[in-house]
Amino acid sequence: MNNSKILDFLTVAAEYCACVERVEHSQKKDFIETTHKIVCLLYLKTSLLPFNEDVDGFCEQFVTEDDWNFIQSSVAQKLGDHDIFISIQEPDTYESGETISVNLSECFADIYQDIRDCIERYRIGKAEMQELAIYDCVMHFKTYWGQRALALVAEMHNLLYSPHIVLTNDE
Repeated sequence: MNNSKILDFLTVAAEYCACVERVEHSQKKDFIETTHKIVCLLYLKTSLLPFNEDVDGFCEQFVTEDDWNFIQSSVAQKLGDHDIFISIQEPDTYESGETISVNLSECFADIYQDIRDCIERYRIGKAEMQELAIYDCVMHFKTYWGQRALALVAEMHNLLYSPHIVLTNDE
């Protein structure tokens, strides 16, 4: 496995997790600016990860439903009126054109769940578990949270650069 690409990914992934875990201590504009950059990097670093299709095994889950709910509600509270619903077309529904509707805070929590699980699995330190952690993360990126990351980047771009939206750090 390409260790430098994996370490780059894990570094950005850990920064993403830390940012959303401490969202309540951030100002709204700062949170949006920071996560906009991190999610862009996270998408790029994940797309560069090696993908070995021959990996097989069981992945332990570390993020609980309570953890997911905490991240989702904390981000929803921070975004306030800007926690809008967006339409996402997932890879398995591309041909049909079917979309799903989720709010931004759910996207943050969905990405967090897969990323935090990957970090914790990798931290175990056994080569087989590390390879499985990266495989599972890349697989979920391709089929699930990659589209959520792109949608978040687009919406945060609009929040940051639309002349009709004024974000301040007073929120």
